[in-house]
Amino acid sequence: MNKIHRVSPPDCLNDQIPKSKNKKIRFYKDLWDNNRKIKPRWNTTCKEGGLVSKIRQTLLEMSNKTCVYCGVKIDNSNMDVDHYLPSSEFPYLAYCWDNLLPTCKRCNQKIKSDFCPKSLTGKEIVEPILSVFLLPTKRCHKFVGWATSFCCPPNVFLLPTKICHTISS
Repeated sequence: MNKIHRVSPPDCLNDQIPKSKNKKIRFYKDLWDNNRKIKPRWNTTCKEGGLVSKIRQTLLEMSNKTCVYCGVKIDNSNMDVDHYLPSSEFPYLAYCWDNLLPTCKRCNQKIKSDFCPKSLTGKEIVEPILSVFLLPTKRCHKFVGWATSFCCPPNVFLLPTKICHTISS
């Protein structure tokens, strides 16, 4: 995997902007289409008059227009937006900026596909902004590497602003 410098999210995915945060919460409340697939809003949201979404543009710029896995040059037409933690396993990370990566179609669809680390199997990881409506019960867990703890049901973990690869329960 190629090292990239993670930049701030485009305004439409920025949880620090109240209007964007509220819109993103609405996205999660209306997550599924009629075929039970996650709506691919990373392709259609925040186009701001252009043909390409600001999300896709920012991912391309962040990676110097290369696939993060194999390094091949990509542009909008041959780029996939990969969910590092697959949206099929972690639907409540579908619009999480820190979980989105620019990849070539080959790496995303054939090589990585829906790979999920075994240590995360059976876990539910969600964005912190979703805790208000997803996490009704209290049980505290702590992320390894962060000093903050938070309360949530068993097997549910919040995703802080940076993806953590090692989680303790």
